[in-house]
Amino acid sequence: MRNTETQQHSNAQRALVDCIDADALEQIAVSRPLIETLSLRAGSRIDVRGSTSARKGAVEAFSENRWKGIASVKPDGTFHNGDLPASYLNSKDTILVRIVDGEASIPVLANSYFVHPRSVWVTPTPTKQADRQAYRWLLQWADYKPTGYKLPANTRASVFLEGDDCNVTLTIGIQGLAQQADRSQQTQNMREHRLQRGENILPLDPLGGVVHIRNNGSSGCRVIFDEAFQPIPYYVLDQTPPSDFLAMLLHCDAVSEVQLVGDRVAISAYTDTFNRFAIDDVAEIVRSHQEVLSIQAQACGLDGSSPRHRRSDMWIHAVEAASTINPSATTGLILLPHRRDPGNEYMCALLAGEAHKRWVTLHEYGHHFQNVVNAVAPMFRENSVNIYALAVGRVHTHEYTDILPTRWPALKAWLAKPRDQKRYMESPDSLAIFEQLRKGFGDHYLPAWDRYIRDNPQCPGDLTGFATSLSLVAKCNLADYLADWGVITVNDATWHALQALGLPAPAAGLTDLVPYL
Repeated sequence: MRNTETQQHSNAQRALVDCIDADALEQIAVSRPLIETLSLRAGSRIDVRGSTSARKGAVEAFSENRWKGIASVKPDGTFHNGDLPASYLNSKDTILVRIVDGEASIPVLANSYFVHPRSVWVTPTPTKQADRQAYRWLLQWADYKPTGYKLPANTRASVFLEGDDCNVTLTIGIQGLAQQADRSQQTQNMREHRLQRGENILPLDPLGGVVHIRNNGSSGCRVIFDEAFQPIPYYVLDQTPPSDFLAMLLHCDAVSEVQLVGDRVAISAYTDTFNRFAIDDVAEIVRSHQEVLSIQAQACGLDGSSPRHRRSDMWIHAVEAASTINPSATTGLILLPHRRDPGNEYMCALLAGEAHKRWVTLHEYGHHFQNVVNAVAPMFRENSVNIYALAVGRVHTHEYTDILPTRWPALKAWLAKPRDQKRYMESPDSLAIFEQLRKGFGDHYLPAWDRYIRDNPQCPGDLTGFATSLSLVAKCNLADYLADWGVITVNDATWHALQALGLPAPAAGLTDLVPYL
C-alpha cells in the first residue's frame, strides 16, 4: 500500500477512534454494528459484498478523504454493490468500508485479490494444558487459530477486539518454521500479546510474522486487523475458491509464507517450496492431512460416545522446518525438514497430497494421539505411537506396507528365545507387540484401551498402569505375554500387580499371531 493510501486509512480509523469516549467504550462495543465478512473483486466491474451484525443501516466507503454511501444493509445483514465506481476505492485494489446504524462500525479493509476478511471470528477453546489433562495426551495440542494475515517487521499496527476478552492472545510468527533467508535455521518462537476489548496497539515486532489468535475465554470474540497487516496466500478447505488462492500466490512476495487450513489442521510453508512440491489440487493437500487425523482419532477411540470421547477442538500445525533437524513432533506441531530435491518424502508429505501415504506424517501426527499411559518411557514412547500410524496404514499404503510383514521370521525366532534372553527394545520388530494384541482381541481392543485410560484418570502413567490397563480392557492376564516380549520379568512389581487382578489367562498362541496380515 502506498504511503498516501496508508495515511488516508489511518486518518479514517483515527477519526472514528477519537470520537469514542473511553468511559463509554464497553457500551459502544455492544451497540455498534460489526462487519463480519467483506470481499472486493476489482475487475472489469468492481464488486463489493459482505455481511454485518446490523440488520439495517448505510454501507459507506472511504475515499478522497470522505465517507461515501455505496449500499444499504438488507434485513438478513448482507450488503452488495456489483458496479461500484473506481473513485470509491481506497486504492486500485483495496476498499475501506464501515457500517452506520446509529453508531459507526470499526472500518474494515478488503483487498481485491484476497477473499478472506480482516474481521475474524474466533471460537473459544480450552487452554492447551486443560485439553491435555482432559484427554490425557502425551503432547499438548495447539490452541491458536490461523488468520491469513502477517505483520511486517517493525510495523505499527492495531487490532480491534469485540466480545469476550477474558483470555485472548495474538501471536506473531509460525512456531517451528524455518527461516526465510536461511532454511537451515529455525525462526524464533512466537511472540504473544494479550488483547483487550477495543483497540489494541501492538508494540513493534523486530521480526514480524504470520498472526494467529488464541481464545481461551468462555465465548467467541471478533478481531479486526487494520491495514498494517498483510494478507498471505491462505486457503481454507471448502471456503476458498481455488482460483482465488492462485490469485493470492500471484500477488504475494516471491518468498512469502503460505497457509492451508482444514479441520483442526494448518499447513505452513514458504511459497517457493509450495510451488516446487505442491500438486495442482490444493484441496487434496489439505484432505490428505485431514485423512490422517480422522483415522487416528478413530484409532484413539474418539467415537463420540461421551463428551470425553469426542474429538478435541484443538489444532495441529504441520510446518516446513529447518533442514538441519530430524522430523519430530512437539506441542501441537509436526516439523518436516525443508528439502529441495524432487520427490523428497518430507516435502511431499507436507505439500504433495501424500500425508496419508507417508510414514513420516503417520508417525509424527500419531504422537499427538498417544496418552501418558500407553507412551510410558522409555520402552513405548516411540512404539505406541505406531498404533495410530498403522491404523492409517490399514487403509492407505505407505513406504513400509510391504516391508513390515518381512520382519516376522526374525521376530518369530526372537520370541521363541528364553525370557531371560529378551529385552523388548532389542526385538527385531517392536511395533508388532500391539499388532498381535489387535489381532488377538479384535480391532475394537486398542481404541477401547484409549477410552479406558481417559475414563480412569487415576490409572498411573508408568509400566504398572500400562500393563494393568491393557489386561483390564482385554479381561485377561497379560503377564505371560508381556514377559514373553521382554517387557516385564517374572516376579517383578508389574508381574505381581497383574496377578493381583485375578484375571484369567488369554487363549494360547498370542505370540504366534502373524502381525500386519
